[in-house]
Order: sequence, then C-alpha cells, then structure tokens
Amino acid sequence: MLYLVCHGTDAWPVIKGYKTTENGRQAYLDLVAHYQGEGQLNKRRDSAYRVLNMTHYNGKKNFKVLGAFEDLKNCVNGMSEHAKVTKFLSTIK
Repeated sequence: MLYLVCHGTDAWPVIKGYKTTENGRQAYLDLVAHYQGEGQLNKRRDSAYRVLNMTHYNGKKNFKVLGAFEDLKNCVNGMSEHAKVTKFLSTIK
C-alpha cells in the first residue's frame, strides 16, 4: 500500500529500498522518522513563522494563518496559546 501511495512522490526515495524486501513496517517507520524528524519539524516551524510575520488581519478568515498555527502546535518549540493570541492581535491594522 505504501508503495502505491508514495511511488512518484518525494517520499519514494525514503522507502523504495523496501520494495524488494517487502518490509512495509520498516518503510512506514522510516517515513515517520523522515517527515516527523527534528529537521522537518524545524522547517515547518520556520515556514509557519514566515506566514505569520507576513500576514495582516483584514476581517476575513485566513486559512494560511490557521494552518500556520496548526503547524506550530505540532512542533516541539512551537508557540504557546498566549503567544498565538498576542501574535494575532498584533496583525490587526
């Protein structure tokens, strides 16, 4: 199943070696380690902060901001709830 979903995507190089051994469990574990590792989470955190720093509230729901806050929630060094409110209030012009 992983092979069908990942073939031709950025995830394929992570698991292609397991196709011959048919070790789906290890392929899954390697995908998790790759995409939930510290480096990847740092990239998501930095990207979320960039979105938040470039965004200004205009009275409409902004899904980029909601996504950025969601990404930060999943990061180890994310943003506290208090910091989220403070950041949101600072974007109101």
